[in-house]
Amino acid sequence: MSKTKMKNTESSKYLTPILLVIIVILLVIILVICLKKDSNLSGSNNNYNYSEDTNQEINDNTINNAEGNNNNYISRDKALTIALDSLKINKSAIYDVNIELEKKYGEAVYEIDFNYNRYEYEVYVDAVNGKILHSFKEFD
Repeated sequence: MSKTKMKNTESSKYLTPILLVIIVILLVIILVICLKKDSNLSGSNNNYNYSEDTNQEINDNTINNAEGNNNNYISRDKALTIALDSLKINKSAIYDVNIELEKKYGEAVYEIDFNYNRYEYEVYVDAVNGKILHSFKEFD
């Protein structure tokens, strides 16, 4: 056998185990990342953050009235239910929920952000009539 062929055979003999080790390490890293994300899906992590953002023309009185008995706005919980129903998602499966009342599209809008099934969702619900104005999701 020539020296060139012998060198190639010897180098490939060591290259294959090295590639296998690299592949195993990458698979372990991916598994750890997936397990970490799955641990966020437990039912105890439904953190609802009802922040009261006072953007633009919506003032403190407007926001306070949104939760009052006699007002023109649907409740935050109703807005969340509308958003989840439109996406066919169960409320118990979401986590890291943030709901803000703000001024967008020239109207009072609930901006609803939450995570579900490794995606981050953002939904805008009209605070008066409950109509979905905009929604999208991206891989988290």
